[in-house]
Amino acid sequence: ADRQVVRRVALEKEGELVEVLDAVKRLESASKRGKDDAEDSAMLQRLTGKWRLVVTTGDQKGRQVTGGKLSYFPIKAVQEFDCGTNFIQNGVYLGPISFEFSGVMELLPKRRLEFYFNKVALGPLAIDVEVGKDAKKKPSFQWIEVTDEFALARGAGGGFGLWKRVDEV
Repeated sequence: ADRQVVRRVALEKEGELVEVLDAVKRLESASKRGKDDAEDSAMLQRLTGKWRLVVTTGDQKGRQVTGGKLSYFPIKAVQEFDCGTNFIQNGVYLGPISFEFSGVMELLPKRRLEFYFNKVALGPLAIDVEVGKDAKKKPSFQWIEVTDEFALARGAGGGFGLWKRVDEV
């Protein structure tokens, strides 16, 4: 039932914040109880591909700002993960304009993914950067659920993000 609630939000953008937060908490608790390293690894391997950001909640302060409503991401934002090469890319797309960060990710035990960016591109113009590489606490996601249709994770800031799989940007 909880997976169906999250799936409905990811694919159809239907759901209420309280219902979704309750479902996320239950899925998160279940993911922490199930200590199966093989299943965790298989789940993280399903991340390979492109994922469009559908919902973010931010932390508790962020939820107060939105008036307790789900915050559907208003612009096209796509993350790409390649678990074979440890590549990550975040992109924001406004019509023909693209703004992309790409870099290196590391899959860690307990469904954790840490990353840093080493390239920023605005359309065809790209520069090398080092964002987060030497940080004590790298940007990260704690993956709760990854299926063939949606992915759910808690970010380092405490909020959660929900993505749906897409074939192209």
